[in-house]
Amino acid sequence: MASKPLPRVSVCLLTYNRAHLLAPTLDSLLAQSHGDFELIINDNHSPDHTEEVCRRYEKLDPRVRYFRNPVNVYFAGNQNAAVLRSSEEYIALVHDGDIYRTDLLEKWTGTLVAEPTAAIVFNTLDRLDVHGRVFGQYRHPYAQLTPGLTTFD
Repeated sequence: MASKPLPRVSVCLLTYNRAHLLAPTLDSLLAQSHGDFELIINDNHSPDHTEEVCRRYEKLDPRVRYFRNPVNVYFAGNQNAAVLRSSEEYIALVHDGDIYRTDLLEKWTGTLVAEPTAAIVFNTLDRLDVHGRVFGQYRHPYAQLTPGLTTFD
């Protein structure tokens, strides 16, 4: 029996003044095994050539949508602006300068579908050196399914 396809996701990439780091981030997101997503790049009024990099990717892949805030609205404002531009029930918040495993959206979305009471998914983070080698990990101290108030506290 075939499993039900995963739902479409709004991937919200938050960026500010990191044009030099965007290509690997965008490449890793566009190579996801769960490819049914829109990629909303929300630029927090970068003074560098972030827009140029993003417009190039927007032309290469129809899933990419680039937006630039008219003024810098700081981190929370940029995140909120990106979420307001999303069109899907499932939202992934990601950041410039990070490189994502190709199965990240599949795992995040699959977990949310399998655990309908969950609202947020976390994962272990690998720390990479300048050569791309893992030299450490960060793991959140939460149980597999943690009540929201525990996380909030």
